[in-house]
Amino acid sequence: MTDEGASVRVLRGGAWIGGSAAPEIVTGRADERRVETAARAVISGVQDVFAEVLAEPWPASRGEMPAPDARVEEGVLHAWFGSAERPVLSLEPYELSAR
Repeated sequence: MTDEGASVRVLRGGAWIGGSAAPEIVTGRADERRVETAARAVISGVQDVFAEVLAEPWPASRGEMPAPDARVEEGVLHAWFGSAERPVLSLEPYELSAR
């Protein structure tokens, strides 16, 4: 997966197979609500690509695809799939001041 300006691209064997332009949501106006919305949209787009390629729900191995979610707390973005209490997959927290 690579970032291209205000987009995220998923590559397979060097070829673009999907992604999300949702980071555009925060370009020039990155308040917490927009960051959360963009993060949810990005991981949802990536989830769709993976599920299509794998021909099964992702990141779950069976059943329903867990919903993507994100929250900013004290300047740190947290993103995950599933419930906040019991996520199926959590991404590494990202400190927003690092951007």
